[in-house]
Amino acid sequence: MAVNKYASFLQTIESEWRQIPSYEQLVKHFSVAKIRRHKRLFDWLLDTKLVAVDSELKKENAEQNQILQILRNAKVSPQMGLVIGSFLEKLMLQNQNGQLSLRTIRLYIRTATSLANHCAIKKHTLPTQSDIDSFLEAFPGHRASAYRFVTYLRAKAICCLWIGKPSRAVAKSKHEAKLKKRLFMCLSKLKRGVSHAKIDWKYWALQYFHGIDPKSSRKLVQSITGIVDGEGVLYIHMGKKLWIPNVDISIVA
Repeated sequence: MAVNKYASFLQTIESEWRQIPSYEQLVKHFSVAKIRRHKRLFDWLLDTKLVAVDSELKKENAEQNQILQILRNAKVSPQMGLVIGSFLEKLMLQNQNGQLSLRTIRLYIRTATSLANHCAIKKHTLPTQSDIDSFLEAFPGHRASAYRFVTYLRAKAICCLWIGKPSRAVAKSKHEAKLKKRLFMCLSKLKRGVSHAKIDWKYWALQYFHGIDPKSSRKLVQSITGIVDGEGVLYIHMGKKLWIPNVDISIVA
């Protein structure tokens, strides 16, 4: 079966070029993914220096394949599919002009299809303002990419949508919930006997109880300035006293 597979590959090369083509020609015709399925043969071409890999071209082709895979996996309405296709054409034109990388395009398309999938769950053919708001509430990390897609929808008069500034209160609440989750993870690690659990606890506790930024929190934990008492540790940061409780195995016993 392997012989037949390689034979088919070689026959295609013979019929297309009648000689060993360049790496660029191979990638354009077969794609990096398909070449990878003929690894032994391709390794031989490399070893004999009949073909030389173009790393940048390989990376670009991989990005293109990922974009296509995202589109294939998207469960969107036909109308939304046309919109995303048009959006992709605009992005690819900017790529050809050197304005956008394929990686950035992949991020934009992933967000556009994720938003479309989010709309499909609500039985909406095109996104509504409530779809945008709920999507960004669930996936705040997509805000920058979503802004590009929403701007495109508005410019094409497809949808009149806007991305407002995130609520500080909501952002703060989510951040605190994330830190709290980290603290509970430290408790779990301590119960399992993970050696660095106590250090992690101090790192996250300074952020949770006192709002210290991660960089300063790390410096404080790594320093020897902490004053240990029977129930916790006291740190001095920018003239302020920051006390955090000890994490104890009895808490999670």
